[in-house]
Amino acid sequence: MAADLPKPAADPVDFTRDIQPILQRSCLSCHGGEKQRSGFRLDQRHAALRGGEIGKAILPGNSAESPLIRMVAGLEEGLDMPPEGERLSPEEIAKLRRWIDDGANWPADATNVEADPTDWWSLRPLVSPAVPVTAGIPPAWNVNPIDAFVYAKLAESRLSPTHEADRRTLIRRVYFDLIGLPPTPAEVEAFSQDTHPQAYEQLLDRLLNSPQYGERWARHWLDLVHFAETHGNDQDRPRETAWPYRDYVIESLNADKPYARFVQEQIATDALWPEHPEWTPALGMLAAGPWDESTLASIREDSIDRQIGRYLDRDDIVTTVMSTFTSSTV
Repeated sequence: MAADLPKPAADPVDFTRDIQPILQRSCLSCHGGEKQRSGFRLDQRHAALRGGEIGKAILPGNSAESPLIRMVAGLEEGLDMPPEGERLSPEEIAKLRRWIDDGANWPADATNVEADPTDWWSLRPLVSPAVPVTAGIPPAWNVNPIDAFVYAKLAESRLSPTHEADRRTLIRRVYFDLIGLPPTPAEVEAFSQDTHPQAYEQLLDRLLNSPQYGERWARHWLDLVHFAETHGNDQDRPRETAWPYRDYVIESLNADKPYARFVQEQIATDALWPEHPEWTPALGMLAAGPWDESTLASIREDSIDRQIGRYLDRDDIVTTVMSTFTSSTV
């Protein structure tokens, strides 16, 4: 009961000065970086607030009901903490209570506090950052919000923008970037002489709408899913029916297919759209990697080697899907 607990400290407490020494002396030998009894850590903020096998131990704003306080105060039968050594004094419990009641503030720069290993930038929700406002940005650098970000970084590094590329250089850059091929001399000359105010935008639209755009950028996707037109391994036989998946990727890019739909079709088009067998080539991604024909086709079904080959094949499929779509290992 709360009546059996020391009252919260009257004065505000500081985590580094008042709380951390208590945790280090009495808690971290069992709930620190080397050992985590009951799956509970007290050397990291995110882990401490998450709790362990018995649930949350710290309830910010409610020290009286926080299991951590009740355990160090001896109010939970069989769960007195610490189980060995010097018990916490009433004054120390009072400081812990005041710290929790004030929100369990835990500074990011406190000793022994590590960053949350799951707080990766790639797993955070997408946000739209504010467009930088930089004094003196030239009008030519203020056409698109991306320009403002680039210019702000240049200004931060005390760098000046380079001069605008001439028409011949520009058209070559765009051609190689979008379709992977150089422009013809006639195309270079025509673009150099084109005085239309939207000549550059029209050039971009024409290249984005060309079949070569999908062919150029499909190569990057096919590399991600380690697509090949032969099986690999020791026999490395040709795959006579690999090309439909390759063409599917090219056609999807040229059709500007939404990425979410692109993902769904390659992983489960047979389950999501069974009434459209014409989309089945999308599933070629699942079989795009190496396939050990000598093990999976030429060895007895009931052999260990056959089973090992099958597991390696499945592992490759799962690994490819996860590394391609989540950029994480499993």
